[in-house]
Amino acid sequence: MKEMQTEKSGKEPGRLRKALSRLDMQDTDTMLYVLMCIFTIPIILLGAVFLWMARRLPTEFEGCVFRAALGLYCPGCGGTRAIWALLRGDIPMALYYHFPAVYGVALYVVYFVSQTLMRVSRGRIRGMQFRPVYLYVMLGMIVVNFIAKNVMLGVFHIAMP
Repeated sequence: MKEMQTEKSGKEPGRLRKALSRLDMQDTDTMLYVLMCIFTIPIILLGAVFLWMARRLPTEFEGCVFRAALGLYCPGCGGTRAIWALLRGDIPMALYYHFPAVYGVALYVVYFVSQTLMRVSRGRIRGMQFRPVYLYVMLGMIVVNFIAKNVMLGVFHIAMP
């Protein structure tokens, strides 16, 4: 039966499993880079469209469902405003609105540019390597942001913009 299976597929059984077990960080970085290449062009195009339409869009967005239901700021509260501030070039205001969003954008840009330079230079320039700690730092920043904004609201009655 194994011989028939090998003849049909032309590959030995378990080859995919063996290949997957050999994945290392380099393969992870390659996969992330390809995904970033696929998504970066549409993101840039959407950003350009949003900048062009910014004059027609309202400056204030409707309320947050999380805030309406619970009376608290959500973990992502201010993220959209932070991205808008970044698109306008107002980095201090973006940090004020939602510093994890700024960290995420900076991480994305540095990783993408360094991986591109590594590939163009054929390895002469080292690209930034993916490390899970980057995601843990982001998660920690989101938790700190969530707690700080809600303490300011609940304890000190200071509403964030």
